[in-house]
Amino acid sequence: MTAIDLSPDTVVDRSGHPITLGSGSAATAFVEHHIDAIDAREFPGPTGSVEGSYYLADAPLLPARCTLPMRSRDRAQPPLVLYGQVLDVSGAPVPGATLEIWHADAEGHYSGYTRHVPDWNLRGTVVTDGAGRYEITTIAPAPQQIPADGPTGTCGGAADRHPRQPAHLNLRVSGKGQHPVITQLYLTGDRRPGGDVTPAAGPGSLLDPEPDEQGRDSVRHDFVLDPG
Repeated sequence: MTAIDLSPDTVVDRSGHPITLGSGSAATAFVEHHIDAIDAREFPGPTGSVEGSYYLADAPLLPARCTLPMRSRDRAQPPLVLYGQVLDVSGAPVPGATLEIWHADAEGHYSGYTRHVPDWNLRGTVVTDGAGRYEITTIAPAPQQIPADGPTGTCGGAADRHPRQPAHLNLRVSGKGQHPVITQLYLTGDRRPGGDVTPAAGPGSLLDPEPDEQGRDSVRHDFVLDPG
């Protein structure tokens, strides 16, 4: 397990004054972001990202080619198709890998955390086919507004980061004998100048969908897993 120093003099503002992180998604992301950076020194595959605050285990199992569970109001939104392969570091496919995916709806709400959103809405555990392939049809999520008051706001302001996390998909990808990866994939059209309060977007984490033959926004993203 990776350990990092979070003593008061480790987290300071621009004037060198210590900041109390307190609770909240920004504080969680700060810690996870630095743990990911340390883990990247040990594992040669792509660097992971923060899990975020809305993960729920045991989402419904779905086949390699699937549509995430969604309400009729979600189906009225333009579809977004994410497809690709799960591979090991040698480039070989990982059959039977699982992609746990979850994201906000078009209004920024997550199932399991908002009363009017049904359980498991826009969540699933997708199992890749024999060639490690997957194709997930969903919708584009809305950006998230991060609380700008209290310790979270203090921490974000001191770091010159705006209190808004761009639209993104959350994923945990794992395979037998492989080291799992946790990531957030950001839609390029929603990136803003400067940094958001959870510094998770980096090389390889941006999606730039283009219309497919059916007119759906579609984008390929392959996941590479390190050996476990």
